[in-house]
Amino acid sequence: SEKDLSSDEEDGDEVSRYLSDDGRIVSVTYGTKNADGSYSAYKTFILNYNNFSVSVVYDEVTYTIPAYGYVVVMH
Repeated sequence: SEKDLSSDEEDGDEVSRYLSDDGRIVSVTYGTKNADGSYSAYKTFILNYNNFSVSVVYDEVTYTIPAYGYVVVMH
């Protein structure tokens, strides 16, 4: 029915809101604050928000990240 069709279209709009094909790559680094006020990184997540896989060079290492995937880099 029409009502069912529009419901499916709305669900598609909801999903497409999170799809990306514009090269969105994000890195998030976690660490700890040292006594002297400096910071020491211990883990970095590299997130791929694209709907395709990407290759990323981070600290001279190449990582291939699948669509919507991530890698964890330990420091």
